[in-house]
Amino acid sequence: MTISASTLSIQTAVPVRDASLITSGAAVTIHHDSLDQPLDGTVARIAETPGTDGAAGDAISILIAVEEIPRALIGLNVKVVIPIESSNGAVLAVPAAALWVTTTGETQIEILDGDAPQIVNVAVGLSADGLVEIKPAAVGLLKPGMQVVIGRNNGT
Repeated sequence: MTISASTLSIQTAVPVRDASLITSGAAVTIHHDSLDQPLDGTVARIAETPGTDGAAGDAISILIAVEEIPRALIGLNVKVVIPIESSNGAVLAVPAAALWVTTTGETQIEILDGDAPQIVNVAVGLSADGLVEIKPAAVGLLKPGMQVVIGRNNGT
């Protein structure tokens, strides 16, 4: 005789740099075009080691528990939203496309300040809806309303 029990769950992965923002028991919503409304779930387990449970080597596997997964979703890709922190008030933010990383690992943006563009090293924070929180490496380099460069047309 064989006895087995299985509970359907959703497995996803997040980049290692974001894993510390997620806690076990956190609320989750699952979205798919075939659903009339999102499903509610919770973070049931967070892997301790990157690259385990089928995750890429630079990602942490996360198991999402959902009370009942519709059969129509089995085997499909779904969008998993795990709300994390919000900023403590106003922050400077730029479109993600304005950021780039140098070969030495520094994150930079290019701003238009007067006639000459200027490169500014920044630290990145929270991101949402295509915007990324930034903090300049030196105080006073960035102010709200400054223009950032997103791509260039060099005639090519």
